[in-house]
Amino acid sequence: MDLIRNPRILRTRIIQKIILGLVYGLTFHGTVVLTQAGIQNANGAMLSLVIESSFRILLNIVQMYNAQLPILRRESGSFMYRPVAYYLALLISWFPVFLIDTTIFMSIAYFLMGLSMDATKFALTLAVSLAIANVSAAVGSFIAYICPSVGVGVAIAQQMQYIVMVFSGALYIALHSFPVYLGWLQYLSWIRYGFEAMSIIHWRDIGNISCTENFTETCRATGQIVLHSEDYLESRLGFDFYMLGVLFAGFHLAAFCSLILRLRRRNSG
Repeated sequence: MDLIRNPRILRTRIIQKIILGLVYGLTFHGTVVLTQAGIQNANGAMLSLVIESSFRILLNIVQMYNAQLPILRRESGSFMYRPVAYYLALLISWFPVFLIDTTIFMSIAYFLMGLSMDATKFALTLAVSLAIANVSAAVGSFIAYICPSVGVGVAIAQQMQYIVMVFSGALYIALHSFPVYLGWLQYLSWIRYGFEAMSIIHWRDIGNISCTENFTETCRATGQIVLHSEDYLESRLGFDFYMLGVLFAGFHLAAFCSLILRLRRRNSG
């Protein structure tokens, strides 16, 4: 509704995405090449796309939803609408916003980075980014409704971002190296599924990577070797999309239940 009442918000978001697309794209422009150094550059470019698709949305949702709670309490308490109608309306209203934001950002950043000119790869990468954005919104909704204030919600969201990054396998530690008692956390990391999906899309059909540089590590001469070195399998692309869908549904269900409990607790109080 804010976008309808105040079109400046949408224009500001579009301008912001154009600027971010240019910044991200120009940062990696000319570095994504089929060499050993280019492998790290390409993975860094894809990880930046995943992070931009996630963390900014997560924090925005936490701040917005928590701020809207007093209005929801008043209007639902007056039987103007049911909480389920409110929540579904929010969920549906955000999808076109994410679609516009993500498409604008990806159309600029992706091609400036030089990842691939293949239309199918771009479409799949865009689909991954859109899925990540929607999962991030679901996580943000859950955090907003279980936290007593915006400040607490933002603090928890920031810690959540660190946890999903650590257990994504994209940085710090390989997926197979997690201790047994913490390894299960990787299955809650939407960053893991998003980055793995983008990596598979980019690397799976690349067959010749230059090994002319003086590298001390083993030369990764094909895209399949790159995927294997990251503990990723081409066959898991469908599974990654499936798990992003599971996390989307699971966190939204948890968020809605948390909202209902919070409203009932306030009404009974």
